[in-house]
Amino acid sequence: MNDSNLALTAKQRLSNVLKKSWFIPVLSALLIDSHTRFWLLEVDGSVDNSLAGYVFIMAAVALLSVPCIACLNFALETSTKTKMKRALVVIFLIYPPLLIALHSQDAVPVQFQLLTEHFTEQTWLFVLAAGIVAYFKNNPQTLPYHTPAKKWFGLLLSLDHVCVLLSVLWALVFAAVFAPYDNPLMHQPISFVIDTDSVSQNLTNFLSYFIQLLFIASLWLSVFFINRYLLIRKILGSHGVIYFVLSIACVIVVITPLYAAIMLMLPINAVPEGIQNLTSGGGQYLFDRQNYRVIFSILAISTPIILAFERQEQETQVSLIKQAQTETELKFLQQQVNPHFLFNTLNNLYALVLKKSEQAPDVIMQLANLLQYTVYEGQKEMVELSQEIDYLQNYWALQSIRLGNKATLEGTWPNTQDADDFKVPPLLLINILENAFKHGIEPSDETCFLRFSMALDAGQLIVDCRNSIPDGTSIESGGVGLTNLERRLYLLFGNNVSLKVDPSENEWKVHLTMTLERKELTND
Repeated sequence: MNDSNLALTAKQRLSNVLKKSWFIPVLSALLIDSHTRFWLLEVDGSVDNSLAGYVFIMAAVALLSVPCIACLNFALETSTKTKMKRALVVIFLIYPPLLIALHSQDAVPVQFQLLTEHFTEQTWLFVLAAGIVAYFKNNPQTLPYHTPAKKWFGLLLSLDHVCVLLSVLWALVFAAVFAPYDNPLMHQPISFVIDTDSVSQNLTNFLSYFIQLLFIASLWLSVFFINRYLLIRKILGSHGVIYFVLSIACVIVVITPLYAAIMLMLPINAVPEGIQNLTSGGGQYLFDRQNYRVIFSILAISTPIILAFERQEQETQVSLIKQAQTETELKFLQQQVNPHFLFNTLNNLYALVLKKSEQAPDVIMQLANLLQYTVYEGQKEMVELSQEIDYLQNYWALQSIRLGNKATLEGTWPNTQDADDFKVPPLLLINILENAFKHGIEPSDETCFLRFSMALDAGQLIVDCRNSIPDGTSIESGGVGLTNLERRLYLLFGNNVSLKVDPSENEWKVHLTMTLERKELTND
């Protein structure tokens, strides 16, 4: 293999990895975990501030996470639910605690301990979060939009709620760090260490600091909300970029000294002059440049993020509207089938009753079966192919009774057992038969024929219908039946279906080929 082929293969493999639903969540989790781990150890003095130390921690976390990534990839790609569950159990419940437990064993080699000490409970939590995100990305149908779970999951991932959650987490973390100190800012620099025993022993301090820090976070968060709901939605959307930029300048000028003054009123910031406090500038001066820079940075960073989320929400709303319109049109087209078929059948039954035909009771029974399917199964989104075949066969039998020897009818049907494995939209194929009988057989005064065949071939449904056309009859469109069928097929399957209508002087041909959807297995 030459160098160009090797490069192409490597590029293709990289492209395949990037397409994996787990890649971005897992990569983010590992990078954040290794970076946080190095930062905490560096602050604590356990590691040197060097690139080599950072690379070692990152490599250790990535290497020890390979089994988790492999199991997650297998779980997302397998179609067997039992194997998926086993893989997910290995990911979340067996491997991480086993690895963490091995680290504390004296019999474990020192080199292995040096490697595994960086796979912590935090790593476990991050990998778990990445797996959950990847699972729901890969299986969105597991949380339908109408369920409360989907609603709460969607709210959790909304931009506003993510920002609020991050603000609360920031307040919790720093409150836990400050908890052992009665006046934490007087003990700077403070080691970034969270001691759960100290937090429990100084619960009053922890709650006091948490409330004050949450208040500070809410001030910064309010800048984000002002930007999103006032500056972007109202001013940028209505008046354009120039007014938006001027409004940003006004917001920065007004709220920067105001927020600094409010922060200085907090008890945690009651420190002597020269001691750095929790204002952006770290001092008592309300008009410190750093105070302005922080407010400007919040606005500058949040603006493109907000615009991206706003665009995504608009695209989602447009997609939902289009989906609703498509579903409404499909229901309308499906409902058009029922009155059309019922009208034709009642006319046939009326003619038999006038003739006092002995076949009238059989026709009534066939009609009852057809109406039962139309009412109960015809309103579903999908039905078994075998049910649709039974429906067509009932219709075929009804027409055979009514027509008698007028026409030569030849029907070929798939094996019912094979058809049980597939699903189709209900009342989809009846249009082809109705059209053949209505336009080809019923108007004919001479000997006529109808040849209808259905076949299954490797998940492909092949329907072929041929019927004679009475002399002197001109059929250009095939009636509303085939028009509705063509529209339904396009809305349901797009270009993944082939419908060919070929009228000639004495014969009408319809050929349909479509890939069927397999039924989901109820057990493994």
